[in-house]
Amino acid sequence: MPLRGHFNRLSPIIAGLVRLGRHVDVFTHRAFEAEVCRYGASFHDLFSELTVEEADATSIPTASRYVSFAGIYSPRLLAVLSRARPRLIVYDSFAVIGFVVARLLDVPSVCVCAGHNRIGPRAVAERMRTGPVHISTVCDMAVNRLHQLGLTEITPFSYLDSASPYLNVYCEPPSFLKPCEREPFEPIAFYGSVEPTLASRRSADGHPSWRKARNGRLRVYVSFGTAVWQIRPRAAEQALRVVADALTELTSCDTLVSLGVSQQGALLDDHHRSGSVHVEPYVDQWNVLGDTDLFVTHQGLNSTHEAIFHCVPMIAHPFFGDQPALAKRCAEMGLSIPLSDLSFGTVPISEVRAVLEAAIDQSRTPAWSQRRAAARASEIEAMKNRPYVLEQISSIAQ
Repeated sequence: MPLRGHFNRLSPIIAGLVRLGRHVDVFTHRAFEAEVCRYGASFHDLFSELTVEEADATSIPTASRYVSFAGIYSPRLLAVLSRARPRLIVYDSFAVIGFVVARLLDVPSVCVCAGHNRIGPRAVAERMRTGPVHISTVCDMAVNRLHQLGLTEITPFSYLDSASPYLNVYCEPPSFLKPCEREPFEPIAFYGSVEPTLASRRSADGHPSWRKARNGRLRVYVSFGTAVWQIRPRAAEQALRVVADALTELTSCDTLVSLGVSQQGALLDDHHRSGSVHVEPYVDQWNVLGDTDLFVTHQGLNSTHEAIFHCVPMIAHPFFGDQPALAKRCAEMGLSIPLSDLSFGTVPISEVRAVLEAAIDQSRTPAWSQRRAAARASEIEAMKNRPYVLEQISSIAQ
């Protein structure tokens, strides 16, 4: 689906299968065409005839719109794939259309799990409970159409319940999924989400001023990702404003705030000229984290594991989806400090300042450094296991 973070997690699998000598066709958004071709795979524009918004612009949660897209577009994709005769379909769990066509073609499949610990009936029940939920008539009709094709297990929440009976690739190291949580993912292979080589190719030079002399000042990087600006923009702007105000008062810090590629919020006007807080619409996060002392994050999966790889301590302010659960897991592992018990909403500036000061003090302690080093080692170990996982994936092909 047209999601940068999800594509980034699929990238090392695409590139790895090509290196194994497999012919790989990638059906995705044209924004990723150049990268697909650079990996040596064949690109196909999945949305040239129908976009997700054209399929369904109203269902909430927004990921349910991918179910609508699958119901409407799968006959066309099915015709294309029937001629191509694929031997294996690898799909991101949010790409319900991949799950659907694999079932209709009776072709083996591999699911690449999106997010932290989010698959199976428990994940669906949790999403229905936390709301809000508004399933459009279009989505209901798409679900009914898929039921008529024999896929009676499809629901508007199938993006959370699209596990493969062949193999499910989990995009975190094993330590992030407790043994008691693994059953819905079985059979499971741990792959991690960090790919330094591909990330470096995508990256430029980070933020130019970030590499200048520190003069003893801590560098604090703040980003709540990109998806929040489509789903909860007001909550994100409120939180960023309070965090920026609190950091302005901390004279020992230099702060870089990234708003996300499409967001040009009011914070640019308020803080862009501040001596210690610099706000940008978008930065190259991979390289910025390499020069960061403390990361205020929404605890998205990619951001979290990029920070762990760079051994950067985190302050967590999650908003939705798997972010609260991942924030809780990181706190249990001693990798982050929660900014608030709330998953979103206004946080008093006094609380933000107190958490920032505590995190700055704690980030310098040997115990916190050791926990970050251990977590980084688990990321590297997951990457070392990738050749075996790629062989597993490749061997499933008929």
